[in-house]
Amino acid sequence: MAELILSQEELDERIAILKRYRALLEQQRNKFQEYLSVLEKQTAAISGHDTEKVAVHTQLEDQLVANLANLQKVISPMEKLYEEKYVSSGLPSAADPIPDLKNELNRLKERVLMQNQLNREMIQERLIETKPIVQNFRNPYSKARSIYAHQDQSAHLVSVNS
Repeated sequence: MAELILSQEELDERIAILKRYRALLEQQRNKFQEYLSVLEKQTAAISGHDTEKVAVHTQLEDQLVANLANLQKVISPMEKLYEEKYVSSGLPSAADPIPDLKNELNRLKERVLMQNQLNREMIQERLIETKPIVQNFRNPYSKARSIYAHQDQSAHLVSVNS
């Protein structure tokens, strides 16, 4: 195989791309780990029937998903650059940390998806349990008359004679 000779500028560019891509993937990994932690805490809140905590965790989850989506928008072009400059150039891949990071990210994604599915199933079960209770709830004030809604007949005009 013919040796590939790179100028220092090309080498520096490839190193910068590799470092930036790796940093973005590590940032994504950290976000997935944070997301998994939130999902696990949400599972505990669902099990404990703590609706306030579930709501808080759901808001956190929404923020994390938005952050991950924004991060993916940055990672995608960087991945293309990485593949163009690093992978397709035939450089040795033994020292390339990216495949390991991507494998770890895929494992984390799978864990997140499994935990998310578990949480959705738990919430669905809780909704099924709660629905009959809500349907059977009777408002004790539904038949009561409001003190502000008088049915008494009263005059609309008042005549004052002096």
